[in-house]
Amino acid sequence: MRSFNIVSSLMLTASAVAVVPTATYTSDSSSKDVQLRIGNGGAGQSGLIEALANAFINSSVKNGSNPFAIEWYKSDTTESINYLKDNTVDIGITYSPAAEQIAIKKGIAKDPAWYTWRDHFLLVGPKSNPAKISHNQDIKSQFSDIYTAAENGTSDPPCTLPDSLRQVRH
Repeated sequence: MRSFNIVSSLMLTASAVAVVPTATYTSDSSSKDVQLRIGNGGAGQSGLIEALANAFINSSVKNGSNPFAIEWYKSDTTESINYLKDNTVDIGITYSPAAEQIAIKKGIAKDPAWYTWRDHFLLVGPKSNPAKISHNQDIKSQFSDIYTAAENGTSDPPCTLPDSLRQVRH
């Protein structure tokens, strides 16, 4: 009976720590073959991870690979590093050089680490520029113009949004 209780406790613990991906990207396929798992916060929430994942899948398939899927796990820097340590993700896109160096020194991440961006916000929009944003404005003025255009009803949102943004919009 005691061994049954221990096994039951371990099963309960294991099920409590299972991490489910926030999103799975397959581009135009319905592949369930996950080849890459990415841990990140802001870039995933903005739709950037989705756009990069789908572009990578398309490029790989065009060059002869079979269709595959990429999973995104919503996580901040600390969670991303822990997910790397636990083998939940293959790549962590983080925003803290100090934490990255600690992870490398502890053997959790591999050296070299590459700097790509440390911005938490990217202001992007359709090429048609319905809010008539000027590239010469500072970010506060750009957001103000977007808000004004939306409130005045003088712009229409783009017809196609990434899945990650459709939920926010409705």
